[in-house]
Amino acid sequence: VTLDARDTVAQLRLLGTRFARLHTADEKIAAYDRIWGEEGARAGLDVGIRGRFALDAALLSRESGDERGFVQRLGRALDLDATNKDAALLGLSYYEQRLDDRVGLVDWLTNLLLADPADPQVHLRLAREFAAGGAMEAASRFHRNAIALLTAGDRGATVEQAIESRVLKVMLR
Repeated sequence: VTLDARDTVAQLRLLGTRFARLHTADEKIAAYDRIWGEEGARAGLDVGIRGRFALDAALLSRESGDERGFVQRLGRALDLDATNKDAALLGLSYYEQRLDDRVGLVDWLTNLLLADPADPQVHLRLAREFAAGGAMEAASRFHRNAIALLTAGDRGATVEQAIESRVLKVMLR
């Protein structure tokens, strides 16, 4: 960190080592909150690092039974770093367990897509949600993206995915 203050890996390791010395969940949460909050911003810490520690604080909050703190810190983690796939997955999972709302689910899947635009499974989930909601053009577009990503990754489409593609083509007619 002394040699290159912008080295995020070194910053994470240094801060992680310091936090490992803390003994209680409350001590760690308080330290994480300082890092992802104003203190970390004033210190010029990268938002990705701050987001990572907000996620760690969220996870500790959940383990401690503090659901409100969990939700607040998870939201902050995503606000700081929308590309944090772990936070996006956790948010999606939390949302799915509590609400049955297709629009909200698509919003969370979109967050996940932003975090990892090359994940074919996210494209497939979006395609299926759009198809279930009757948005066949969007469903078809996301399905084509998923198949293209699978093919580019040398995996190719499964029989089920090939059938879905044909059904979507018929539905668009």
